[in-house]
Amino acid sequence: MNILLLTTKFPVDPESPYLTNEICDAYAARGDSVTVVNIDWHNDNGGPCERKQGNVLLYSVARLQLTWLPRIFRLPIVWLMSSALAYFSLRRRLRAQNFDVCLLTTPMTVFTLFLLLGHRFLKCSWVALCWDFFPIHQVKLGMIPRAISPALHLIEEAIYSRCSRICVLSDDYKTFLESNYRIPADVEVVTTGLWGGRVDMSSGSSISNNAPDDLCKTIVFGGQLAEGRGLLNFIQLCQISALVDPALRILVIGKGNALSRLKSACSERKIKNIVFTNSISRARYVELIRHCLAGFVSLDDATGCPSFPSKLVDYMRAGLPVVVMDCLNPAIKFFINENKVGFYVHPDDDDSVFFALSQLVIDHEQRGKMSQNCRECFANKFNSEKAADIIGLL
Repeated sequence: MNILLLTTKFPVDPESPYLTNEICDAYAARGDSVTVVNIDWHNDNGGPCERKQGNVLLYSVARLQLTWLPRIFRLPIVWLMSSALAYFSLRRRLRAQNFDVCLLTTPMTVFTLFLLLGHRFLKCSWVALCWDFFPIHQVKLGMIPRAISPALHLIEEAIYSRCSRICVLSDDYKTFLESNYRIPADVEVVTTGLWGGRVDMSSGSSISNNAPDDLCKTIVFGGQLAEGRGLLNFIQLCQISALVDPALRILVIGKGNALSRLKSACSERKIKNIVFTNSISRARYVELIRHCLAGFVSLDDATGCPSFPSKLVDYMRAGLPVVVMDCLNPAIKFFINENKVGFYVHPDDDDSVFFALSQLVIDHEQRGKMSQNCRECFANKFNSEKAADIIGLL
């Protein structure tokens, strides 16, 4: 089978694979050929590049910028024209292939002109990987102007309607998708869950010079500090951690547009038990966090959209019990409680947060069982080959 994957995130660094890399590896291992067109939205790859590894061929192209345009015009033009430029730069090479399946990752609007200009792509089967509810999520967080959201919603909805199958991360996603987008009855919506593949650990220790010395008393958050992360949850975690055990530390690894606000909020409240450090490769990150006490997941109900954060993959891989502060996502609550891999607590319930942290610090036997459950959960439920089977494609 010949697969075309359209995405905006496909890092070439083997130490920092993403969901897209891992699903491609799973299909390649089955003997399928995968061609990836990546509009490198966050410049993960440091510029355009072309690479072939085994059965996976990558074309990574730069996005359009146009920073001089007013935001309300710049955003839709960048989304549309970036895909047109990607198509025209690759059309000769892509015409040499006949694709059986076009695998799309959200937001799919980014690839609108690419799909329209490449008429041959209309003949193959389309499968959507729904990881984000564009533009609903972005409008709620003020990331895009509300005035242009109806048109963007129609485009995203039209692409969904053209798909033979839509793959979502949880049942919460499925419910939200079917409630907010017009999905034809003949389009199948399936739940895949998360997945994770091999991470290259060959680079050795990753302990950052900025990380606390006593990692066994550290609760780690790894990922983007972006809108919707629930910054007040971090403040609450720090304050309650200090009451449970003065030696507890919160380690935040990553960057994002909300990082400076979190630092300012901690400074204003004179919070001393939080440490910030820059992003590191995923392999080094997994090596570091396996020495920590727990992993932290913070979600903000202001987004109004379900979420099933991919950071859970690395927490499970590292055998790291999780503390989830959230009130919106029943699927995460069920996952945590059903698999006994940590604690799901409501942000308004200080007593439950205190209890969860106390149990992690005091009850070593329980934490050990949770750690083992995490590793088993990763092996059994976050298997990328299993996800490839569920996605199916044909």
